[in-house]
Amino acid sequence: RLVELLHELARVELLQSEDSETFFATAYLRAQALWGLGQKHAAIEVMESLLASRPQYRSGLSLLSLWREQ
Repeated sequence: RLVELLHELARVELLQSEDSETFFATAYLRAQALWGLGQKHAAIEVMESLLASRPQYRSGLSLLSLWREQ
């Protein structure tokens, strides 16, 4: 289902491109999906990119800390 999620996120980005929050929400979910698929380096890169713009976004810092420990 994580692969399906990644495909749907791309669709959501197109449909909701006028909403500035869309980028952050989809990046957050994309990072989690990538992590779940075992693409740890890519997940960390996506989360770092998100947190560079929004350091306090959801539980991003906590997730990133956990991911870096593993």
